[in-house]
Amino acid sequence: MDKVQQINWTYVCFTRTSENYVLHYYVKPYTRYGPFLIGIMTGIHLKTKKKPLLRQKWQAALGWFCCLSVMALLVGLAYVLRETPAYPSLPHALYQALHRPVWALSVSWIILACEEGYGGFITNLLSLSFWVPLSNISFACYLVHPIFIILYNGLQETPIHYTDINFMYLFFGHLVLTLALSYILSLYNDDSVRKRIWFKGFAVRLLPIIPFKKGERTLDGSLLLKDPKAVGTSSDRKSS
Repeated sequence: MDKVQQINWTYVCFTRTSENYVLHYYVKPYTRYGPFLIGIMTGIHLKTKKKPLLRQKWQAALGWFCCLSVMALLVGLAYVLRETPAYPSLPHALYQALHRPVWALSVSWIILACEEGYGGFITNLLSLSFWVPLSNISFACYLVHPIFIILYNGLQETPIHYTDINFMYLFFGHLVLTLALSYILSLYNDDSVRKRIWFKGFAVRLLPIIPFKKGERTLDGSLLLKDPKAVGTSSDRKSS
């Protein structure tokens, strides 16, 4: 009986590793809060600091060396430890537990170094206006992209055959759909854009305050006789 139970436990733990990984680790908030906490603490430090943390160039050089070395190590270990072990593995467990917080620490160092003037060309690269629209929709992308991934995987009737070309195609497909939907959601969430959306030359009213033209009927049916720059709600117009 003990051998049967051991065999069943082995089957559940190791032959269904992908399912267990997703259900018991990948989607759990307590395995994700580390990077978020590091980001929050970094933001608090940048907002409340009284004096620069880096005072000499050797400190910045040492920090950059450690940061880049750690990031390269994390990427390399991902390939070394990519195979699922037959039995519980300490290196795999340590990597799964630490790789996200350590990566977040490295990113926090990059932000800190650039903010204090030790970023070099990386500061110039990250300061390009190209990143502004992407940064505005980054949180929407974070919320939207799992929907496309789960929907695509859930609709598959056969296992996906892995090839580099196949997954590159899937990546760019998910990326384009995510950017498009995130852009639309971000536009709707922007007050200055929600005031008026143009579709085939017609303005659709979304907020109580948008500019109306002289002679245009408002939503309550009243005719606007004046030509102000901006007219408020119907109650404001009646009172005026």
